[in-house]
Amino acid sequence: MQIRPRSDKNARLTGIPQLAPIAGAIKRILAMQERTDSPRHGGGAPAVAAAPLTDRQEAQRASAKRVRFEPLEPRVLMSADPIPVSGTLNTPGQVDHYSFTLTTATHLVFDSLTNNSNIDWTLTGPQGAVVTNRSFNSSDGSSDSATPVLDLSAGTYSVAINAVADATGSYSFRLINADQATAIVPGTAVTGTLNPANQTNVYQFTANAGDPFYFGVNSVTGSTPVYWHLVDPLGNTVFGPNAIYSGGGGYDIGTTQLKLSGTYTLLMEGPVGATGTTNYSLTVYPVTATTAAMSLGTPVTGNITSPGQTNSYTFSLNQETLAYFDSLTNNSNLSWSLSGPPGTVVAGRSFTGSDSFDQGSPVMDLVAGNYTLPVAGAGPTTAGFSFNLLDLSQATDRAD
Repeated sequence: MQIRPRSDKNARLTGIPQLAPIAGAIKRILAMQERTDSPRHGGGAPAVAAAPLTDRQEAQRASAKRVRFEPLEPRVLMSADPIPVSGTLNTPGQVDHYSFTLTTATHLVFDSLTNNSNIDWTLTGPQGAVVTNRSFNSSDGSSDSATPVLDLSAGTYSVAINAVADATGSYSFRLINADQATAIVPGTAVTGTLNPANQTNVYQFTANAGDPFYFGVNSVTGSTPVYWHLVDPLGNTVFGPNAIYSGGGGYDIGTTQLKLSGTYTLLMEGPVGATGTTNYSLTVYPVTATTAAMSLGTPVTGNITSPGQTNSYTFSLNQETLAYFDSLTNNSNLSWSLSGPPGTVVAGRSFTGSDSFDQGSPVMDLVAGNYTLPVAGAGPTTAGFSFNLLDLSQATDRAD
């Protein structure tokens, strides 16, 4: 049987003697083209056939920019000790979104529980961006450079958690409703625990413009330091964040006159990298000031009953007088001052450094006029005191 070749259109170049020269020429042309396209001949990158992706690779590519949305239950904003929100950024580029709705204006505190500079958070709401790409390890404690109390209007908000570049990792945070914080009763000790030691506890108290307060640290034990931070009704820092360590004093905030009327927020913050627990006790003292009249030559007895307190005594002189302050109390933490028509006569002189043995010239030459002599304690001092301001013109003559 004779087999007829197919038409030239469908014939193969190989296996047909008549077309062998043509086939060889085409092969040489293709070889030359391949050499021209190679990197060695400057013709660009060689073509590489893409291997088919496995199912796992396809899944990784699909999730590389994964965005997860999750509404937060109301319980995470119900109190000053809310349930932590935790998650994991498993793949580079992943963004986790958490949404919540506020029915009324709310003061919110973001409490980071993750010490990772590669994970950021962003808060957006009705007014737009509230916080943008703030690091988890720069959100509270001593590392927070911005106000920790966010003043949010009613509406729906979203917290976006993302990582820097291709970073991944787990995270945890709390959204604290500061308006539900524990109320501080001025003058009454507050005790609390940071458990874990890197969390934040929030307190509030109200004050009027001009009110003076003394902020005292009674004790701190466990993981330290702990930082305290006072924020005024407008979100401005009054003091802090100031470190408090265990086993030592000197961490009180002396008499501070508050400038605004309204609600003040006090935060006790653990460093984001702290572990274990921290126990503390503090007192916010309203500073009292008493005023009473005194007479030269009559002993005065008083008592500093709370830190920051000042007891002032007033008297008037009808003529120039030589006076002498006779301290009757051996307490170096108590001091007295004197001011009158000349201005400040004595400023903060210790009760143990007032007599002639301690002062080269203890006699004061006072012109006629009205005077004020305040007595105060240093730091958290509370103590009784006694003194006598003598009129030397009334001194007993000594017989020769």
